[in-house]
Amino acid sequence: MNKIEKGTIAILGLYDGAAVAFEQSKSNYPTFAKKIKEEGRLQLAQLLPMCGTKEAVADYLQEQMVEMNNKLLAISSFVDDGVLERAWGADWEHEKILWVVNISTLLHLKRIKNDEMNGWMLMDHNSSVAMHEEGPTVAVHGRDRMSDEKMTKKAQALMALHKKK
Repeated sequence: MNKIEKGTIAILGLYDGAAVAFEQSKSNYPTFAKKIKEEGRLQLAQLLPMCGTKEAVADYLQEQMVEMNNKLLAISSFVDDGVLERAWGADWEHEKILWVVNISTLLHLKRIKNDEMNGWMLMDHNSSVAMHEEGPTVAVHGRDRMSDEKMTKKAQALMALHKKK
């Protein structure tokens, strides 16, 4: 990710670890966040008659997200607008919006959790500068009482991956 200009926020929509970013001014962020939430609820209302149940809507949206994510992963390990265009074609800007609306709906339906792999992440100027000054930032999250030894191995594997790039 490039450095984020002062006064700007990058909103990352995460699905299965893939992050699609939207940059917004800090002053426009509340409006943008509200619009995403509203569009997610509208999407649910529109899909319910076609799918029949909330569970079926969630299944449909997850299938769509897996397909979109697979197209990204087929060509790149990181995402920017150029990758989105190559992966999703001429209508990539619409697909980018669909990505975040689907995340909003899936969060509302509790099909995904807002965590390190799914949901939302916000980055500002300070966080992007820190990433660029120190080299790649690696975050390691342990689950279910992961031992220190396992966490260390996981961190070393991630650092080795970054060195290869």
